Amino acid sequence: MIKRLGICSLCVAAASLPFAANADTLFDKEVGVYGGVGIGYGTFENEDFLTEDNDLRDDRMTWQAYLGGRVTPYIGLEAAYVDFGEADGDGGFLDANGVSAALGVHWPLADTVTLSARVGQLWWDATGTGVAPLDEFDFDIDGNDPFYGVGAHFGQSEGLGIAVRYDLFELDDTDIEVPSLNLEFGF
Repeated sequence: MIKRLGICSLCVAAASLPFAANADTLFDKEVGVYGGVGIGYGTFENEDFLTEDNDLRDDRMTWQAYLGGRVTPYIGLEAAYVDFGEADGDGGFLDANGVSAALGVHWPLADTVTLSARVGQLWWDATGTGVAPLDEFDFDIDGNDPFYGVGAHFGQSEGLGIAVRYDLFELDDTDIEVPSLNLEFGF
C-alpha cells in the first residue's frame, strides 16, 4: 500500500511542478510555502506514558515530515509522512506509518505566533504480530481514516520557526494521539 502511495505521490509531485514554479502567485505571498520535521510521543488507545514500573515507554517515539502552503493567510493545504514507531506489549507488536493530506485553518495572533487546526485523511500501513488464545499470528494491513490536529507556530512566516502540534489519528478502531515538537522553515 505504501509503495503505491509513494508512486502516486511522485505523480502528484510531478504534476504540481508547474504550480511550484509559480508558487508566489498560487500561494499567499505573505505566508507562502512551509515545510517541517518533528518528533513526538505516540500513545495508543489512551495508554499511559509510563509502564507499571513507572519507566517511560521508550518505543513510542514518532516522527513526521510535512510540506504545506497557504492559499490565503487563513487557509492552507498540507501533505505529510508520519512514522508512528512501534508498540510492543503483551498483546503483540505493531509498527505503523502513513501519508496524509489535510486542509488547515490558520489564525495569526501576532507577527510571530499563529494557531492552526487541521482535518485530513491518513493512508496508513501497519504490520505486526497478534496473540490469540491458542496461537500467535502475523498481520500486514492498510487502510485510510480521517485525522484531526491543532498547533501553535512560533517564528516569522519566512525562515526558521518552531511548532507544537497535537494530532489524533485513527488506524481502523485504534486511536493514536501524537503531541510533537517540530522545526519549520517558511519560504
